[in-house]
Order: sequence, then C-alpha cells, then structure tokens
Amino acid sequence: MNDLIANLSALSGQTEGWLWSAFLVFCRVGAVMALMPGFGEQLVPARIRLVLTLAFTTVIAPAILPQIRSFDGALLLPIGVEVAAGLALGLGLRLFIMALQMAGMMNRNRPSATCWSPPASHSRWCPVCTSAQPSC
Repeated sequence: MNDLIANLSALSGQTEGWLWSAFLVFCRVGAVMALMPGFGEQLVPARIRLVLTLAFTTVIAPAILPQIRSFDGALLLPIGVEVAAGLALGLGLRLFIMALQMAGMMNRNRPSATCWSPPASHSRWCPVCTSAQPSC
C-alpha cells in the first residue's frame, strides 16, 4: 500500500508540472485567439472560442512541454509574460491582415497594367481604360 501511495505522489508531481505548462500555453493561446482575425471577432460566440482555445492548447502543449520550466511558486509573472506574448502575436496577425486588406483595396482602384506600361504598338486610345489618356 505504501508503494502505491509513493507512486501516486510521484505521479501527482508530474501532473502538477504538466498542468502548469498546459495552463501557460492556454494563457498564450487564449490571448492570441482574443485578437486573431476571424476568431476574435464579436460574431464568434465565446464558447466556440473557448473550445478552439482548448483544442489548440491540447495540440501545442505536448510539443513544448519540455521547454517550460516547472512551477516554482511565482504565479503572476509567468502568466503575465505569456498573456503579453499572446497579445503581441494576435495584434501582429491582426495588423498583417489589415495591411493585406488595405493593399487589396489600393490595388483594386488601380487601372490595368497595360495602361502603366503599354507596348510600343499601343495607340493613344486604351480599350482597357475606356478613355483617351496621354499616359497610355
């Protein structure tokens, strides 16, 4: 019976480390999901975001389990670092998607490429632009 209790106490020490690591991963993934385009929008219900965050955590946590330090009693500093890193990642993704959208809108308003670099045999009338432009 004593061997069983000793094995269970050793296993609980490993479980505590795994839960701490999974919680830190959950904090980072949750912060990313809060700002990520698509998932962080108000149209997505909070329960679906929570389920997706838990799913991503279960996928990511085993891969980085050896890299996370064990729980040493400091609670707020590691959680704050993970949340700040997650918010930075989510904000970076959101800004990148906004830049892509802006570039797409700018490109949509440009005339066709044939008006910018016409071939040598191109006349002054551009059928693509449907107007007579001196640059064409």
